[in-house]
Amino acid sequence: MFRGVLNAAWAAAVPLACLIAVPVQGQARSSGPPVRHELEGVPIYRGGTKFRARENAPSRPDPPRATRGRSTSSPASEVRPTAATQETPQEIVVSDASSPAGTYLDEGLPDAAGACPCDDFNACSPESIFDCQQVPWSAGVEFTFLKPHFDSNVAFTTLNGDGATMESFTETNFDYDRELAPRVWIEGLQCSSLGVRAGYWQFDHPARSNLASPPANGFGRLTTPPFGTVDLSTSVPNSTLATASGINAYSIDLETTKSFDAGAWSWLATAGLRYAEVDQQYNAVLRNAAGNIQGTIDYSQMVQGFGPTVSLRTQRPFTPQLALFGFARGAVLAGDGESTLSAVEDQDLDTELITSRTSERDDLLPIGEMQVGLQWTPPCPGIWHPYLHVALEGQVWGGAGNASSSTGNLGFFGFNVALGTDW
Repeated sequence: MFRGVLNAAWAAAVPLACLIAVPVQGQARSSGPPVRHELEGVPIYRGGTKFRARENAPSRPDPPRATRGRSTSSPASEVRPTAATQETPQEIVVSDASSPAGTYLDEGLPDAAGACPCDDFNACSPESIFDCQQVPWSAGVEFTFLKPHFDSNVAFTTLNGDGATMESFTETNFDYDRELAPRVWIEGLQCSSLGVRAGYWQFDHPARSNLASPPANGFGRLTTPPFGTVDLSTSVPNSTLATASGINAYSIDLETTKSFDAGAWSWLATAGLRYAEVDQQYNAVLRNAAGNIQGTIDYSQMVQGFGPTVSLRTQRPFTPQLALFGFARGAVLAGDGESTLSAVEDQDLDTELITSRTSERDDLLPIGEMQVGLQWTPPCPGIWHPYLHVALEGQVWGGAGNASSSTGNLGFFGFNVALGTDW
């Protein structure tokens, strides 16, 4: 229903605009050379980067459509321009006071059906991307597949020894798989190349659980990370220590956007506000050789912050459909952190030892993000302009800590696949 309303509004508005601004458009398409009109350069958003219409573009011959961009089936059937048929671009100044000055090609105007005029490949060429109508909205979803990385994220430590001259310590860290972390965004644009953008991203997954027992010779020991005076270690063979962890990290962005061009590169700069939060948990259960619970540890720590964020995206097309792009973002968030500990020791005895502790702190959370990849834009389907991009992605959350501590850095690395559309 929503698309039907958009199509109906577009079909009604485009013919009227064409009648007011370009009364000779239909004649120029059917016979004669393409016509150039004076109109303000309009920013066109294209898969995350706006393109500006060319201003005062130099005149150039335009080959006949019968041979543009492709060859015919045989040399005998090829149509070659002659002196009589060679098309020479003309220029017309639109005297309508509502039409500001600038330049664009007649073939870049929307046709009566509201479709983006394309070349003989039936895809938007760089010229028609620059010259098409304004695209005021963009939205999409990004499927990021990321794996967390830490300075250190210890699940437990194993001591191996012979009871005499040898001891060795081995740290077992929590291990995460590469998991899906979706990102969604929507952006509204204006003719001044300014816009507003909102985005949301989240990673919410557990680590692989661990289960271990002390060495069978009785000279080893399993110990958890330090949690104050809590001691959940064991050296009894056939006793078990099970550990688990998880991460829930997300960010919300609201920012303004500005597009500009520099040679063959198009740029999109943003500035705004970000809220982000990351929660991590550590859980441990110690059982004796009979399988009875001896003790438990439940620890969680989080940090959240709110503050400014800026980003810069650049894109360079190599073909009408394929472009290289890069993206970088930085944010400095001021907020607070909280740690909560609940532990039970000697649970298999008559008297349990229970420890509870909660601490709060002021904290600073700097975040950096980067992407490098390729974007593909298929042929134009009317007012909709879909695109697909694939990229490597890395993130750093400074001072986010790990499962058992509020100190240390958290990182994410992987790749993403994005599906979006402009309309």
